[in-house]
Amino acid sequence: MKDFGAQFYVAGHDHHKQLIEIEGISHVISGAGAKLRPSKGGKYSLFHASTLGFAYLEIKGNKANLKFIDVHGNVEFEKVYSK
Repeated sequence: MKDFGAQFYVAGHDHHKQLIEIEGISHVISGAGAKLRPSKGGKYSLFHASTLGFAYLEIKGNKANLKFIDVHGNVEFEKVYSK
C-alpha cells in the first residue's frame, strides 16, 4: 500500500470502531452497525470504541475529514488530514 501512495485502508466487520495509524497509513475500522464486541486500543491506535455507529470519510481536493459517529449522530472522534 505504501508503495502506491495509499493514505487510507478502510475495513469493516470487526464489531467495533477503530483508527490505527502505522507508517503513514490510516487504518479505519468501522463494523459496529448491529453487533458489538469489546475493543482495546494498541500502540498505534488513535481511537477505539465498542459503541454502535459508523465512520464517515469525506474527501475534497487535498483534504480528508474522518469522523466516527455514534448511533445518536454524535461525533465521537474526528481527524482532518491534508496532503
